[in-house]
Amino acid sequence: MPPSHTSATNPHILILMRHSEAADGGHDYARPLTARGRQLAALQGSAIVQATAEIDLALVSSAARTLQTLTAMRSAGLPVHSVSAERTLYSASPEEALNLIRATPESIHTLLVLFHQPAVAALTFMLTDPADRPLLRSGFSPATFALGTSAAPWAALVHWSQPHIWHPLI
Repeated sequence: MPPSHTSATNPHILILMRHSEAADGGHDYARPLTARGRQLAALQGSAIVQATAEIDLALVSSAARTLQTLTAMRSAGLPVHSVSAERTLYSASPEEALNLIRATPESIHTLLVLFHQPAVAALTFMLTDPADRPLLRSGFSPATFALGTSAAPWAALVHWSQPHIWHPLI
């Protein structure tokens, strides 16, 4: 079970991720992943396992490509204990996404938020200390994720520490 509290020695882990590569055309909400997108998502799922071991809760946009990204990550071995498909993440502003994060129960240690550009990059930028923002210059291509920690309660999240960006390697 996830810990019931967070401290400086056991901070929350937050992962902000852009969905993987999606097919062109059709209704945007229903666009599926490409074969390459499924492969990239699986690789990133393995990278998350190496970085955090497991996800307590995944807040995922209910668009087809984000749900398929999570499915591919889980099929690559990423343990996700609970999933909440959130329609609001489809068109969420960075502030709206942050409000969802702030509503996360304190019992959740590791949180994945899987959604769309430009909100993913903008929220990552907002949470990152100005001294660490050069890490963000390489952008947020499909399947990129950022991981950071915070000793603050979810409800008080303003900044994170030790941010890292993982870009797909293929």
